[in-house]
Amino acid sequence: MLALPRLLRVLDPALSVIEIFVAILLFCGRLPRRDRFAQAIAVTAALTALATAGAIALSYFVLPQLFRDAFVMQVLAWSSVLLFATIAVMACYEVSLWTALYCCTAGYTVQNVASALAATSRILVYGANRANSDPMAVVLSHVVLSVIVFAIAYWKLVHPIEQNNLTIVENRLMLLVLALVILVVIVFDLANKSILRFGVPSYLILLLRLVHLALCLFTLVMQFEMLFAKRLRDDVAAINLIRAEDEHQLRLTRESIDAVNDRVAQIREQVARLERSGSAVDRDAIARIERSVGVYDSVVRTGNDVIDVILAEKSLVCEREGITLTCIADGAALSFMPAADLYSLLGNAIENAIDAVRDVSDPEMRSIGLVIRRMGLRGMVAVNVENYYEGELEFENGLPRTTKGSALVHGYGMRSMRALVEGYGGTLAVHARNGVFHLNALIPTPADGGAA
Repeated sequence: MLALPRLLRVLDPALSVIEIFVAILLFCGRLPRRDRFAQAIAVTAALTALATAGAIALSYFVLPQLFRDAFVMQVLAWSSVLLFATIAVMACYEVSLWTALYCCTAGYTVQNVASALAATSRILVYGANRANSDPMAVVLSHVVLSVIVFAIAYWKLVHPIEQNNLTIVENRLMLLVLALVILVVIVFDLANKSILRFGVPSYLILLLRLVHLALCLFTLVMQFEMLFAKRLRDDVAAINLIRAEDEHQLRLTRESIDAVNDRVAQIREQVARLERSGSAVDRDAIARIERSVGVYDSVVRTGNDVIDVILAEKSLVCEREGITLTCIADGAALSFMPAADLYSLLGNAIENAIDAVRDVSDPEMRSIGLVIRRMGLRGMVAVNVENYYEGELEFENGLPRTTKGSALVHGYGMRSMRALVEGYGGTLAVHARNGVFHLNALIPTPADGGAA
């Protein structure tokens, strides 16, 4: 039977390896799997386990017999665990090196948080000199605290990452994170374990353990923020692109509407000339022509040329699609907003509504309502868009998310609208109830009533 210290030296690394791979698997849950995933994970797990066992045995049991201090070899051994785990993730999942490194460094760091808490708890209970004297206490503290820490890590880290579709990482800064994990997580942890044999006071060992724990948490937060910072940069770039496209589309729409209006004026003039000439003309044909061009007179005049252009464009689309667009708009209330912002806000809102109503089967429900009004003396403008829809909607961060079978396609356009409204100090809220989708924007007007 193995002596107690030797048994502990076997149990501790073995438990740590198991915990590391379990923690890594937490971050791999949503990754795309390779073909024959079960076979791949079985083979890579077996090979990784053998390689890891060999590295740990070499550094903990063989090298100490040959060298006085095998600290460097132990660092290399645990770094090898990280390397083997990265290879295993890439072998089992269709991911890049950067994604594999993220999953492995994050999982390794989470395991070290659990390990640091377990070691700290044993120091508090038994004291520094006897913290590792009871193998059962070592095992129980490892298992219990690992379960607790892994559950918290999934709730606070993995779940938000999966919900925001941030599982795929393409960031070469992961090399810096890898270096940080090796230096902070691996080297500092082994250094803490090594100083036990030098008779360092318990309070100092406890302090170093707490520092190690804090560094692990900092590393996790840094990795987490790195993902969301990348997402934020992507969102800003996409929103800026949408805004630029909206500005370009507004210019094209204005030119088209002006050209159409000129052509309609010419047609009316020609019809009037025919009627005055007394020539024999087909009155029914003239009536049909007047009805055809009459749609351009039906557009609401809001007191804002940009809003009039938007409504003219969208009214033509609605006419073609058999959709009723009703509008009660005080366009002057939004005169402080630049043309591009108005088009981005109202154009996207009405276009989303058209996308939804287009698939509504009941002709009586193929309608969209737009209201723009001042809010009394409070210096606010309310913009409300309502439309019917069919299907089920799911919401993410307060905005609707496209789902299979849903007619709404709200993506970066909706985020762009919210960012635009919030840029003016306002709020944008959406909700769906009883088959009706509501978009409500509340925007404060500048104190001087001029352009923002």
